[in-house]
Amino acid sequence: MVPFAGVHPCRTTRHPARLMEPHGGVPQTRFSEASGTAAQIAVSAHEEKITNGTNAPVDPHATRGARVERESFRNGRIICAVYPENTTMAWIVPARYNPYSMPKSLADDRLSISAEDYVTAMEMITNDFRFRCYCMFYSRLMALWISLSILVLILVLLGQPNGGLGVLIFALIWMLILLLGIICILITRKHMLIGLRHCVQSANKLLIKSDMLAGVEDRGQLSCHKIVVIFMYIRSAECLPDIERLIRQQNATAQPRAIEMSAAEVKDLALRLVLKYSQNYVKETSKKRLLFPTRPLEGVSEFSPKHCATSYCLCQYVEKRHFKRSPREWYERIF
Repeated sequence: MVPFAGVHPCRTTRHPARLMEPHGGVPQTRFSEASGTAAQIAVSAHEEKITNGTNAPVDPHATRGARVERESFRNGRIICAVYPENTTMAWIVPARYNPYSMPKSLADDRLSISAEDYVTAMEMITNDFRFRCYCMFYSRLMALWISLSILVLILVLLGQPNGGLGVLIFALIWMLILLLGIICILITRKHMLIGLRHCVQSANKLLIKSDMLAGVEDRGQLSCHKIVVIFMYIRSAECLPDIERLIRQQNATAQPRAIEMSAAEVKDLALRLVLKYSQNYVKETSKKRLLFPTRPLEGVSEFSPKHCATSYCLCQYVEKRHFKRSPREWYERIF
């Protein structure tokens, strides 16, 4: 990927930025709102694997309906996934991201996200210590603790071949320590997810103005280099009125008395709910967990297609996770 430098949030001057056409056509010029060196937007290695050998010339006899379809993105579509730059020693070396290298798919003229917003959002996510802790420890803490516990037991048994009461007592005590360690790790992992959600939430507060949402997904096992940042196109303006309606309904039926909120407070709360659940919504949509059933064997959904044709839209996800959530048990609150 080709980096660009000198990006500054000033919007007074415009400089052209070269980029490749989305369908492999002739490079065209697009203006980048920057006050320094022109931004270079190029194809990433992962995008190049997908597009190589699949480019086809545009049919000049295409119908007007097909052209209109290409002019707009489907609501809830995953635009791209940003992978780390480093690829060696994935189990040891932390992932490194280059926020100054913008994927080609985000430079499409049909998207309103600017280079400055992309750089700022990526820096807010990848430079946050909560994101780094998630990348390094979330998938590894449990494996490391269990491996260490088994290693200690093996060393003790090998060091005392005759066994005895002392070894038995130590083994029982160590099993209790192992159990307590697992409980502490589960609690720590939950707080890591909460911290990651707050980290992505701060970036989405900026991206939502451009009809975009970001999310973090772990696509590997123990590898640090499978943590990807996903960008989704979502028209949140269509979902916010429905969430505001749900807030008013909840306030009207609150016990012991109704809750009074001004229109501005309702709008602010609706936006905060959207940002709160944005990380999980993007991640679950990317994993295809929110698709509507298409066959009888897949069951029946409690929702019908609304703002997204094939999956839950953002307002339906917030309604299910927040307004229709069943009371949690005590252990669910801890873990």
